[in-house]
Formats: sequence, C-alpha cells, structure tokens
Amino acid sequence: ENQDVLTSLANTPAVRTMDKAQADVVLGQAKELRPSLAGLFLLDLNQQVVSSSGGINPDSFQAEIKSAADVALTTGESAITGKLVVPEGEVEVIAMVSPVLSQPEDGSEGTEGTGTPVGAIGSFISIDRLQRSFLPVAGESESKTSVMLLSSDGIIADQETPNDTGRALNSQLEGAIAEAVAGKRVRINYTDEQDMQRMGVLLPVEYPGAQWAVAVTGPSPANYRPNESLVQDSLIALATAVAATLLLSVIFGELTARPLRRLTTEAAAIAAGDLDNQVEPVGRGEVYSLSLSLRDMANRLTSQVKEVEEAREQTAEQNDLMRELLRRTVRLQEDERRRIAGDIHDAVSPLITGALYRVRALLLTETSTVHTNGNGDSEANEGLVATSELLEQSMDELHNVIFALRPPDLDDVGLEAAVERYVNQINRTGLPSELEVSGELRRLSPEVRLGIYRIIQEALHNALRHAHADEAVVKIEYRDNELRASVRDNGSGFDIESAGRSMSLGLLSMRERAAAIGADLDIVSRPGAGTIVVLRRPWENDLVRPVPETEPDTWADDVPVDGTSANGTHETEPVPEAQNA
Repeated sequence: ENQDVLTSLANTPAVRTMDKAQADVVLGQAKELRPSLAGLFLLDLNQQVVSSSGGINPDSFQAEIKSAADVALTTGESAITGKLVVPEGEVEVIAMVSPVLSQPEDGSEGTEGTGTPVGAIGSFISIDRLQRSFLPVAGESESKTSVMLLSSDGIIADQETPNDTGRALNSQLEGAIAEAVAGKRVRINYTDEQDMQRMGVLLPVEYPGAQWAVAVTGPSPANYRPNESLVQDSLIALATAVAATLLLSVIFGELTARPLRRLTTEAAAIAAGDLDNQVEPVGRGEVYSLSLSLRDMANRLTSQVKEVEEAREQTAEQNDLMRELLRRTVRLQEDERRRIAGDIHDAVSPLITGALYRVRALLLTETSTVHTNGNGDSEANEGLVATSELLEQSMDELHNVIFALRPPDLDDVGLEAAVERYVNQINRTGLPSELEVSGELRRLSPEVRLGIYRIIQEALHNALRHAHADEAVVKIEYRDNELRASVRDNGSGFDIESAGRSMSLGLLSMRERAAAIGADLDIVSRPGAGTIVVLRRPWENDLVRPVPETEPDTWADDVPVDGTSANGTHETEPVPEAQNA
C-alpha cells in the first residue's frame, strides 16, 4: 500500500520537476490523506533533501537513507532500510525509498515513468503498525514463543512478550538470517541468553525491495523428542501464516488499487478524446459503481460526439448546397445581364445612333443654308448642337452601361486584361486608378474570373460614386497558396455597421459573389480613412483548371457591344442613306 502511494507520488509533475514549493504542497496533502505514513521526503540525484513532511527530519538518518536511495536509483526498484529510531520521542520507524523517473517519451502525464532517475521519494513507516499487522496471527499469550521481523541489520519488529527470551537471535545466527533474507527457508537451533535451547524457522518475506525474514522461535522440546517434528511443523505453519498475512495484505492492496488504476487510465483516455474503447466494469462495491458511471458517461459522450459530427456533416452539405445555389444565381444574373445588354445594343443603341446621325444631318443642312442664303435660325442651330452633344453623351453612357453589364474582354483576353480595361475606363471618368499584377499567372475557371471581376468592378464603382476618392489601386496577386485580389482607395470611407441601403446592397453583392466561388471577403473601412476590399481564395478549392489546347470562348455567341465584334475587330454601324443625304 505504501509503495503504491510512493509510486503514485513519483509520477506527479510536481515531484518529477523537483520543485520545492510544489513538492511541499503535494507531500503535505499526501500526509494528510495517509495518516498511516509517519513522514514523507523527496531527494534529488545528489541525495539532498528537496522537501519533507510529517515532522521527521530525513537528515537525521542520512547514512541509512543513502544506502536505500543508492539501491533505488541504481536498480530502479524500491528499497527499505532497517529499523530507525527517531530521537524525538524515541519512535521506531523504517524508511521505504522509491525512484523518481523522468517523464515517458510520449509526454503523457500521470503514468509510470520509464526514463532515467531524477531523484528519489521516500516515506517513514511506523514499526508499531507492522507489529499490529502480525500480532493477531502470533497471539498475545504469555508463552515463550517469539515472532520477529528481521533484516540483515537486526530485529525490525517483534511480538511483545512479557520477557526478552530469544531476543539475542541476531548475534548468534547472522549466517542463517542472511540466507533467509536472501530468499531461503532456514531451520535454526540455538541457545538463548538464559542458556535455554530454542528452535525455530526463518522464512523470507516475498516483497519487492524488502530484504526481510520472519523468525518464529520457541523452546526446544529436548525432553519430548518424539514431538520435535510436530513442533517444528507447527512453527513452520505459524511462520507461513505470518508471511501469508503480509503477502495477502499486499495482494488485497493490489486488488483494490488495480481497478482504480484501470479506471484512471480509461478516464484519461476519455479526457483525451479516445471514445472508441468500451469501458468495462471492474472491481466490486463502490469501485464497480464508479466504473458503471464512467461507462455511462463515456457512452453519452460518444452519442453526443456522433450527433455533433452528424450536425457538422449536415452543415457542410447545406453550405455546399448554398454555394451551388449562389453559383447558379450568379450564372442566372450574368445570363440576364447579357440578355439586357444585347437588347439594349440591338434595340436602344441603334435608335440613339440614328437620332444622333439625323441631328447631325439637320445641323449640316442648317449650316449649309446659312452659308448659301445668308439666313437661318441661330437658336435652332444652337439647339441642334446641344441635342447632338446630348445624344453623344447618351451614346457614351449607353456604351458604359453595356460594358458594365457584359465585359467583352473577360473571356477573350483573360481576367487581368479585362480588369486593366475597366481601370482605364475608370481613369477616364476622373478617378486616377492603377492595376498591379504579381506572381505567376494561372488559368482560372470562368466562374472565378467573372466573380473576381465583378467584385473589383463593384469596389471601384463604390470608390467613384460613394467614396469620392482621388486615388484607387487594384492588386491581383498569384501567391503560392492562394489568389489574392484587393482594391484600396483613399476616399471618405464609411461605417460598415451603419452603411446606407445602397452601399449595403453593394457589399451584399460582393459577399455573395465571393461565397459563390468559395472565397473569403474582408472589407475594412472607417469614416475619413478610406476603404480596402480584400478577396482571398485558396488554390486547393478547385480554383484552377488545366490549360486546354484550345479553350472555347464561353460567350462566343454573345451579341457584341460598343462596336467590338466577337473576334475582336471593330465594326462601324452603317449610316442610313437618308441621313447621309
């Protein structure tokens, strides 16, 4: 029982680190929980006392403890001293010393050490408790039978009899005691201090680290020779019973401690997240009830973990469905944008172009009349000029709207060229902007190209229309682990939490497009400090597709806009003959 206590203490981090403050706390608590221990002490590798508790000073028995500590540090096994007499109160004790080993290689705490010794821990055990452990076996009669617990250093404990008969055992039978301590059963015959013939038997105590023997002696039946064998057999049986009592106490202690150690190991595994092993009920009584409770707790934890895993899988599936829905929504939006751009280009643009040419024709006619006849309406002429300019502005604005709805260069020349063209267009509107591209370019999927383009387009639009910025910088960075696109302006900035409705819709649109392509979007802004929009997309999210030998133009069949054909050539709309006239 005491060895289990020392082994448990030796495996605590406070003892392994040899920290005096922590060791004082641990040893003090252990002494309070184990009143049977007369004292505890902790030694370093130099066998200097690091900490002690219980009132017994280990330095008083430095030589005896050193011998046991040398054995413990050398062999890695526990060792026991002989009888020690405490000067204060003349209390008789023995000292048990166990090694303190370094932490195991796997780094687990609370398990038996398998490394090198870093010190030793010991306890003082009252000899009075040892005496009480075998007195019930020997009996408290006034017979001349003597029961003693011996070591090579002398008597450790003996049966308290009314006289000292047989107490001079050690001085006469050192050889027999040494054999018994070494593990042999020895029969003895000797003469005591009163010249009385005595006989007995020495049996070794089979306990790890204890070099002890039990001696049971009694008067020799010299006058009753026929009964000598019977007496010796009785003495052997008595000695065997005493040794068995000591052994059974160790076994019962182990039977109690083993289920607790097993439950401790299983509880540690559960705490570490290992819920696969089924906790089996062990022990009896309260230990058995504790193991059942631990098993029920493990089963509930396993069920809860499975529910959490299932919920996480369902959430992941819903997120995938949401991303797919966003992608389809974006595709539908782009299809609708292309349809609207085509309708405007086919229906509205020719009408405005025709009106522009007719006004120009009228203006030419009016100018010719003035030069020919010398008369004309100057106000009408000015009105035609103003109308012509207004139609030109309307045509330019219409082309910008068509371009915003359907950028033609995105599929023809790639993301970078399309963004550069849009940046140039922003420059012409009065917002100085620049594009920076870094890293090794990669071929992106159409959805990703479009999503990044639209986010950059929206960010620049916000900088121009809302932030009143006088500078904007667009960066596209092809990094090793991600694609990063950012738009920074030095405009008025805004409060993201309290942004207006129009700005909120723009932010929502950018976030939806980022989610649709599996990207993260961060927007940082504050009033008066400008705004930066950063998009990050890891390469591992199926962002890149292999470069085909010939990549078809996704929008090859789209209606060309602002005078650019599908093959990149410029077309000029024909002027009607009536207008030419």
